[in-house]
Amino acid sequence: MIINKLLKVKVSFLLFLYLSVFLFISCGKKGPLYLPEVKRPAPLKDILYFQYDKDFIVTWLSELNENNELRSNNFEKLEFYYSLTSFTDKDFKKKAKVLKKIKNFTDLTQVENRSVIKLDVEKLLDIKAKKYYFALRYKMKKGKWSVLSSVQEIILRRSLMPVKNLKGKQLSKAVVLKWNKCLADYENRVLLSPPKYNIYRKLISNKEDVALNNNLNFYRTSAGQNIINGYQKINNEPVENNYFEDINTDGNGDYLYLVTAIYGQSYESSPSNICKVHYKDEFPPSIPQNVAALKAPKHLFIIWEEVGQKDLSHYNIYRREKEEKDFKLLGKSKEANYKDVNVKPGGIYFYMITSVDKQGNESDYSYLAKGKF
Repeated sequence: MIINKLLKVKVSFLLFLYLSVFLFISCGKKGPLYLPEVKRPAPLKDILYFQYDKDFIVTWLSELNENNELRSNNFEKLEFYYSLTSFTDKDFKKKAKVLKKIKNFTDLTQVENRSVIKLDVEKLLDIKAKKYYFALRYKMKKGKWSVLSSVQEIILRRSLMPVKNLKGKQLSKAVVLKWNKCLADYENRVLLSPPKYNIYRKLISNKEDVALNNNLNFYRTSAGQNIINGYQKINNEPVENNYFEDINTDGNGDYLYLVTAIYGQSYESSPSNICKVHYKDEFPPSIPQNVAALKAPKHLFIIWEEVGQKDLSHYNIYRREKEEKDFKLLGKSKEANYKDVNVKPGGIYFYMITSVDKQGNESDYSYLAKGKF
């Protein structure tokens, strides 16, 4: 009896010891019993969604892989998801619908440091100025699906009619543009609220032909800058009226202009007709005002009001002494002041200032200022 009890105790102890060692080896420093999950590729970065006419454009920041190749070149599939309801990023894939599955990447283009793909959204969705939510994921060749990107909201609209009858002419130092207001969409539905406008400009050389605009490509940079085939957007804020003055031209030459209609940050229409304006700056800048000559210990300090024009190059300072009849060019200054150190005690001096632009146009003389040292 006693021997049997001792055997049972010994067997129980050995089992306990064996289980303890097994659990220590299995669940200790060597990790869990289950296999670790394979890490999925990271989501695409800096994704932008916007509508350009009938195209739904998606662009994201291009990244290089370990072989210094664009990661998007090794995509096997792309999946776009959408929903009319807002869900959290965690629940979006389960509850959203697949908008488009892409296996052929011939339409995937590279613009600067961004990948761009276009979808014909009007063939995919019934657009009625609705608010949509989008996200996407990708699959690498011989790899796993990536993490779904963050969900973004965008309002899609029926395409607007392009701006018509764009005309322009030079007026003094500005190019004045006018066009017909955009009042309807492609199906001739009257717009409930008027759109705003973007203005695009391009300086061309004498040898460059003015191409028709039916094949213009549109894209947006990471900084949000819109570019159409070399045309740069020149308005800082959306233009509310069908009128614009371009006062920041880059010098003499032939300029091409386009105008698009916009709704918010997500929709932009196809461009208007191209308007060509020949610009030649023959107009002098404004005359400097309130010139004064102040006495300092070692010089006369000439000051005047700054001429606030973008194309201003410098100021010319003219002087004559009391005994002289004619004014002579004393010096030049890029600032609205000048130190005249070539003065004599008791001397009386007269000053006039002109402003000169980058084209060499010089204003009339300012009023006379008298100074005594």
